[in-house]
Amino acid sequence: MSTRPRASVSVAADLAITGRIMQIRQMQADLQSRPVTGSFRRLKRLVFNVVRSTFRQQFTLNSATVDLIEALHRELDCRSANSSTLVMNSIETRVPAALRFADSEASIPISAGEVLASCGQTQDQAKLNNIRPLLGFDTVYTSPAEMRMPERVALYSLIFGMQPRNCLEIGTFRGGSSAIICGAMNDTGFGRLTCIDPMPKIDPELWSRLSNRCRLFEGPSPDILAEVAQHIDTPFDFVLIDANHTYEAVRRDISGVLPYLADRAYVLFHDANFPDVKQAIDESVATNLQLTDCGLMSVEPTVLYQNSQRVTWAGLRLIKFQRRVAGVKAA
Repeated sequence: MSTRPRASVSVAADLAITGRIMQIRQMQADLQSRPVTGSFRRLKRLVFNVVRSTFRQQFTLNSATVDLIEALHRELDCRSANSSTLVMNSIETRVPAALRFADSEASIPISAGEVLASCGQTQDQAKLNNIRPLLGFDTVYTSPAEMRMPERVALYSLIFGMQPRNCLEIGTFRGGSSAIICGAMNDTGFGRLTCIDPMPKIDPELWSRLSNRCRLFEGPSPDILAEVAQHIDTPFDFVLIDANHTYEAVRRDISGVLPYLADRAYVLFHDANFPDVKQAIDESVATNLQLTDCGLMSVEPTVLYQNSQRVTWAGLRLIKFQRRVAGVKAA
């Protein structure tokens, strides 16, 4: 009896559990920062302040429960990975049945680089449209990025669609967005990523999967960019800035990275809804004719309450850089 249906269920269940854990953690963050919403907020806030101690104990208990569930899930996932049979079945089932071809012996999943006929298309049509499975898209679900789901999908899509050759990431931390970028590069089949962070905390297991496309420099931006430039062969054609979110720091990152960009490049900002980040982008675009605002690529905000003040985070915003040479009109 074939075990493929079970493997398919296993992969789907794994993604569902991972997604649910991410959703619960986001709900916890929202609840912790904004526990009082809706009608009669003042009365609710008064009651909340009275029971704040009990609420914190319950929140701690809930967090511990989620941590335990996630740890158990990871342990089960690691144990299942030790079975080569289960791993092979899992990999096969990531490619939909419609995207496999059959020979005289058995149905074999095609490689990521091969072209498929699907959705009623002929092989020639599929080849023209370059339809193929995108195994790197799994990083959208599994990456430890501190990003909402629309941001994850948007980041993957920008890298996969624009197909940059040499990317720079300012602010790497745990390597979450790096994993998504590398996943998209794996699906295009090319690309290099340079990461900058003063204190990166990338899990060694994750780094083992990124190091074939990544190089990491420890140091503050933009101070370390001159050192980084000595190790790169070509200018950067795509940059993700997700570091210090103060107005001054974002302005420094923007002006600091411009000399190291290709003549035409794109710069993406995370937490573009945050007031300081938004102001820094607005003023940089307004004062530099080489920059063009492309707008928000992900509009969904995260609203937090800090010291009783409403603060908006999240959002991906893209700007285009076009180098202008004196006396030459840009295309």
